[in-house]
Amino acid sequence: SGAELLHIGAGDPPIKKENQDAVKVLLDYGPEGNATLALCLDGHGPHGLLVARKALEFFEQHTQRVIADPLGQLSGLFAECNAFLSDCPQVGFRSRMSGATASLVLIVDQIVY
Repeated sequence: SGAELLHIGAGDPPIKKENQDAVKVLLDYGPEGNATLALCLDGHGPHGLLVARKALEFFEQHTQRVIADPLGQLSGLFAECNAFLSDCPQVGFRSRMSGATASLVLIVDQIVY
């Protein structure tokens, strides 16, 4: 399940028009259902929300393959996501002037990565 706030900031109109965060927590994750994946992406720039959502989708789909070796492969997944957002035409927007800060927590068999 996931949740997001649509508007943030004080004032009328709000200082920031849109919350560009994408958040998701997946329980019983992975091929054996022995993992939990928590993702929080803070988008920024003109397409920050779209970048955050695309990155969230990428991590949700590709983190399963690193469950067997999180220490050895998790950092490489961030580089792959960056390349996907930068070079992939199906993203649907120019991501060069936008981005997202990604926080990922992977728990496998009660070990936190």
